[in-house]
Amino acid sequence: MVSLILLFFVSCNIDPYIVGQIESPEAFKNALEEGKDSIVLKSGSYSFDDDLRISKSSRIYVNGSCANISFASGKGIVVDESVADGNVRFEDLNIDGKLLVNGGGSKSIELVNTRIKNVEMAKDISSGGEMPRLELESSSIEGILLVTKNAYVELLDEKSKINSTIVDENVEAYIVGCIEELGDISSSKGKITEVIGGSGTESDPYRIKSPKQFKALFGTKKNYNQDDKQIYAKLQNDLVLDGSLNYYLTKTVLDGNMHSLSIDNHYEDSQSLGTAIFGEVIGSTIENLIFDMEYSVALIAFAGKEDVVLRNVIARSDTPQKVPSGGAIFVVHAYIPGEGAVVSNTLTLEKCINEVEISMVEEQTADHGIFVGKNVQDKTIILDSCENRATIVSYAKKMGVALGLSGSKSNKAKLKVVNFKNSGKISCTGYASFLTYDEEYNNSVNVISIGNPDDSEIEVIK
Repeated sequence: MVSLILLFFVSCNIDPYIVGQIESPEAFKNALEEGKDSIVLKSGSYSFDDDLRISKSSRIYVNGSCANISFASGKGIVVDESVADGNVRFEDLNIDGKLLVNGGGSKSIELVNTRIKNVEMAKDISSGGEMPRLELESSSIEGILLVTKNAYVELLDEKSKINSTIVDENVEAYIVGCIEELGDISSSKGKITEVIGGSGTESDPYRIKSPKQFKALFGTKKNYNQDDKQIYAKLQNDLVLDGSLNYYLTKTVLDGNMHSLSIDNHYEDSQSLGTAIFGEVIGSTIENLIFDMEYSVALIAFAGKEDVVLRNVIARSDTPQKVPSGGAIFVVHAYIPGEGAVVSNTLTLEKCINEVEISMVEEQTADHGIFVGKNVQDKTIILDSCENRATIVSYAKKMGVALGLSGSKSNKAKLKVVNFKNSGKISCTGYASFLTYDEEYNNSVNVISIGNPDDSEIEVIK
């Protein structure tokens, strides 16, 4: 693949005496058409009455400082067919004119910190070649993005904007993200299709921008295979999901990118899956996520089969929540239904924070756990550097709020607590299955009392 890159820096710190620096519109035009390997634009403004044509299959760097390029009406920069599947990159530039794309490949046009008036994607691939792709990073199309031939479009960050998009009839535009990012599409007669960005690898995770994309990736329960490869995904926006559905993670690393995840409604079925956003999480990691708890719905219903990790997850809510019987905020059940009588694996909550106010006043409630609900079968639960910042109150006759840590346990379950901090207020009466009994704490944990320990093991490291 050949590439052509135009780089412009607005810092105005470029040495004005760089050897080979372009200082005139004519010299710039000639350098582009000749396919120079390195082109340096001197700071200033450049005006053209005719099109600038990029026609050579070569890689060209144009390094400009505070450069503005303007064109006569209807004129602009043309990426010719001869560029084939190459690449063109514009950086730190104001272009008052049109960019016509007749050539270029899967990363054909990159706009980085660039403002441009109009762009037309018009490469014909009927005889072969890659479909062109337009990428915007901290850039904007001030006028119209016109798609006259099939093309990809992706906005890489929230700073990038497109004023309006027109897709011609019998043409398909693939937006790698959300349709809303294309601006006003009311004049489009063609087809617009949302595509999930990324390849799902650690270096190129799936980039999730919409609830629709989240559902496409995680809305279907997949058959578990121990040999499956780990997939990687990263949120690009705050998402409000359909709470009538369950979602599933299997051998997945989900990076919330410090965006929030919440639901817009609540559905509860007989299998208790409706008590959480994720019905099952198997061998996966959820990290850097803000969990907006609504309708007393937990983050995860069942977690197990392979090790599961929650890291740097913050639970919050604008209104007090009531954890249902057997429920929790982060993880309700530390096992997967049907996984077998004894399956040994670890559930780790690392640097997870609860900011959700909880009040429980049911007559007979049990197995509540603010961080984890039921620790069952041969499981190990590790709470490492977690913190409660909220008020947790319960007056039930039988309950397992247990300092907001974990609820019931059975079958040689183990709980390891490392550096737990309580900066909120925890008050509970009655039965407590893991930690604390008939006590009220407003500071760090300093008293450990165990009720009904059975044959479980508890290790607390302060």
